[in-house]
Amino acid sequence: MRIVADTNIIISAFLWRKRLSPIYNAITEGNLIFCFIEITWEELKRTFAYPKFERKLKEQNLSSPEALAYIEHFSEFYPNPKTIPKIIKTDPADNAVLAAALISGASFIVSGDKHLLRLRNFPISIKSPRDFIKEVLRT
Repeated sequence: MRIVADTNIIISAFLWRKRLSPIYNAITEGNLIFCFIEITWEELKRTFAYPKFERKLKEQNLSSPEALAYIEHFSEFYPNPKTIPKIIKTDPADNAVLAAALISGASFIVSGDKHLLRLRNFPISIKSPRDFIKEVLRT
């Protein structure tokens, strides 16, 4: 099953796991595939390079490039669409997540972002990590 997850979900699932371990496990077992467009992948790369994640990466004997290569193994990549939807006005960067879901044909968007979670009438289901784990992964 293809999903689009926001950057915070991906980083939390891979570096801390804890309550997001069902997502991590489903990804590494091949039951879920992360979908990215160029914009969302670049955001993940920038975020992984933040110094605040360096200690956590070192605890797992990983560098930022190694962690990204690992995530890349469980992902599909799509080109940026010609136009990004302008659905979320208060945080336009969230629109790239919507674009990634549309272009990839993802089954779900998994996000803790309030702007995304408030969307109604979007053709792809948007779930909090908690609801996604409980309702979709059923763990």
